[in-house]
Amino acid sequence: MSNNTAASNNNNNPVIGPQRKARASGITSLESSHIRLTVFETPTGTKFLLFTSPEQINVEGIAKKCYELYAVHVMANPFYNLEMPIRVDKFEREVGLFLGKGST
Repeated sequence: MSNNTAASNNNNNPVIGPQRKARASGITSLESSHIRLTVFETPTGTKFLLFTSPEQINVEGIAKKCYELYAVHVMANPFYNLEMPIRVDKFEREVGLFLGKGST
């Protein structure tokens, strides 16, 4: 079969275009009676970990907004190097404001 023909994935849904093997992403969510860990993985493989109460709603939306702030304030910063701890004040302030923590 060529790479551009329709095929089926594991869910029996048609897949059009080049076939790419999905990489293992590990844990996506882990929950106890007191805390929930949610892992949001970006297309580039960067992972955001959110620790919330199990009742928290819209966790994926919160993670996506944090990723948006990361892209704007961290990745656009010419002094930031990948694989280094994030020390970008503007990013920390914006995430704090978004999460209702005030300025950090």
